Amino acid sequence: MSKLSRSLSVAKVAVSLATVHYGLGFLLGTGEAVYSSGPAGMVYSLTCAAGLIFLAFLAGFYWQNKEPIWTLLGSLYGEGIKKGVSILSWVWMIGVVASQVLGAAFILSTLGVPPFLGMIGITIAVAVISLLSLGKLTSVFSWFLSLSSLVLLLGVLRLGSLPLAKEVTSQTLPAIFSQDYKKVLGVGLPTVLVTILGMDFHQFIVQGKTARTSFWGTIFGGLILLALALLPTTVVMGALKSNILPAGINGKEAIPLIFLYLGRSLAGNWLGYGLVLILLTVALGSGSGVSRVLVRAFGDLDFLPKKIRKPTIAAAINSCLVFFLAYTGKTIISLIVCFYAIYVAGVFVPFLAYLLERKKIFSFSPFAVLLSLLFGTGSALILLFLSKVGFGPVFLKENLEFLMVTVGILLSFLALIFSSLKKRNLLVK
Repeated sequence: MSKLSRSLSVAKVAVSLATVHYGLGFLLGTGEAVYSSGPAGMVYSLTCAAGLIFLAFLAGFYWQNKEPIWTLLGSLYGEGIKKGVSILSWVWMIGVVASQVLGAAFILSTLGVPPFLGMIGITIAVAVISLLSLGKLTSVFSWFLSLSSLVLLLGVLRLGSLPLAKEVTSQTLPAIFSQDYKKVLGVGLPTVLVTILGMDFHQFIVQGKTARTSFWGTIFGGLILLALALLPTTVVMGALKSNILPAGINGKEAIPLIFLYLGRSLAGNWLGYGLVLILLTVALGSGSGVSRVLVRAFGDLDFLPKKIRKPTIAAAINSCLVFFLAYTGKTIISLIVCFYAIYVAGVFVPFLAYLLERKKIFSFSPFAVLLSLLFGTGSALILLFLSKVGFGPVFLKENLEFLMVTVGILLSFLALIFSSLKKRNLLVK
């Protein structure tokens, strides 16, 4: 990582890290989950915060080593593992964009646009915007996200009030612990681990003025997310208690409908529609920003023919994948977490192998580590594919995220151990 700037303060590290998780998926996904499950729906937002706090204990390691995780692993295990991890980063981002499209489609549905048509329109819009050079306009999206947070805070005061926020806080952990552990771990484990292993977070840690700055910035970033998680939760709980949400809605519409209600109650329909359009702009900005990175990442996949790596072709291919995933997605959080699980299933065990090798506790061959990545990724992808095409038992569909991450990590670990033992002739023939 050349010419690295070590200039971020504790506050800037904290805010930068918090905003990586805090986006449309966080807002609409938490709202959807709370609408259907009550305070237990905070699992995703709470584990986003917990992931940052756990990441703090590796902040010094990342700050010192500077390089992205694919470069670190590639330095020990070769170009194959480096490319594999970078491809998985692209796969993970595909899921993030798809979740933005899914959420945005249901924002449009509150304005009368059918979700299917909304997904088509949003997918095209995100692809087109990602190919444009927007310059300073990108900062507008960040301001709109901040404005959305202020609207949620207004919603807390008008619909929930601070006593309800306290009530939600006291009810959340008991509600989560009463849930099926497979559902909790299925959301929580990939979310925590992707925060620890994801380059999106490392890029800010390495820019802290000192390792200590990055450590405390990461801790405070987790605390910021913890506070922000209360906003959509309290607003949705307040809206349910006030009976302002129409019966039988899709949970993805909960936050947009609350924005519509707040705007109308303050100044009429025009403000209600305006607040909904602010949410839609956040979705377009976030989705196109990640999509722009996807187009660049796709262009770096040098094993593909040059003609399909051109920006317009890459954007079209990415958009087809995004639309399919959004159309077949169940919930916003499930869609995000499934792709977290693919990344984690492929990278977690190779990263542990790397740490063990650095500490000179154990050594692994490049082939063993690459096999570990392939087995972990492959098993998670197969499970996701089976769920998408309608095959597999009910147990798979109901526990998809849990099975993807646990089976993926287990097979990745077994592949690493088996191939390492075989190389050392320790297996009985």
